[in-house]
Amino acid sequence: MDLIQGSRNRVWLKVPWWEHASPHGHDLSGAVVDAVGRGVDVRVTMRNDGSSLPNVNALRQRAVPVRYVRNLHEKELIADEDRFRSKTW
Repeated sequence: MDLIQGSRNRVWLKVPWWEHASPHGHDLSGAVVDAVGRGVDVRVTMRNDGSSLPNVNALRQRAVPVRYVRNLHEKELIADEDRFRSKTW
């Protein structure tokens, strides 16, 4: 969360699914929306998974671009020049 909250230029996030109802999902949504509000270039890439749809709708309503890809499993975050990648994130 610190990387997103401290970003100034870019937050590119790739996750297979994202449930807004979970505490971590809610916090992540807030951090991403705040980054958009700061003028950060935010891009979210994820699978078109039914469990993520409420969060996708909420993000898009707040001007967060969400792109879908098929067969995504990896999780990656690029915030400014920092990169975080995890298989268990």
